[in-house]
Amino acid sequence: AAGAEEISIRGLRFGSITEVEVSIVVNTTSSKRSVLQYPCTVSNIVVDTTTLSGEEILSCVPVLGASGLPSGQVSAVVNRNGGTTQITLGSVVPNPTVSVSQMPTWAKTVPTFTISGSNFAPSPHHLSNVVTLSESSCSVATATATQIVCVMGPAMNGTEIRASVKTYGATTPFVKIANLIDPPLINATVDVKIPTRSTSITIVGQNFAAASASVQLFINALTPSC
Repeated sequence: AAGAEEISIRGLRFGSITEVEVSIVVNTTSSKRSVLQYPCTVSNIVVDTTTLSGEEILSCVPVLGASGLPSGQVSAVVNRNGGTTQITLGSVVPNPTVSVSQMPTWAKTVPTFTISGSNFAPSPHHLSNVVTLSESSCSVATATATQIVCVMGPAMNGTEIRASVKTYGATTPFVKIANLIDPPLINATVDVKIPTRSTSITIVGQNFAAASASVQLFINALTPSC
């Protein structure tokens, strides 16, 4: 992304942090085409243990101006002890954003939720989106360019939740995405008899929604035995 804080490069024989140098090259797509080069400070080199190829992942922090990377095709130039190779990375995309048009209210135990915004990595590349929450954690299930569906981790606390999304190396600020309320509770009752043709039922409990809100009630009907 244009404001990438870290860039990952996959390859082989990168060596150690002290013996490798990296720069990011952008072939711009503006009306005045040019080739721009940015130094990228190597922060880590690890072996990808999820494959058997022995492929390495080099992470580096680009030294960018306030405007970030310009639009264009991106490649990385890796120099190790005088030996140089150039690796194509792709194209620069706009930074992700998180937005809320109408503030929702969620129970603290909500199982899934949706984050709206722009410039997210859509499925099947949805795992390129990393969501950080102020009150819990979540795993990205699916995504489009404008929405991310998250599966919630531990129950949330507090009265609101804020989210930050990292996509293609660029991270959004934390944005409030919902108010939080305690989940509804039904008080235990013993041997409550309801007439067969009753047109209403009273349920006593806590944390119910207002009368104007959408409420769903599920009742298990028991078959009498004799």
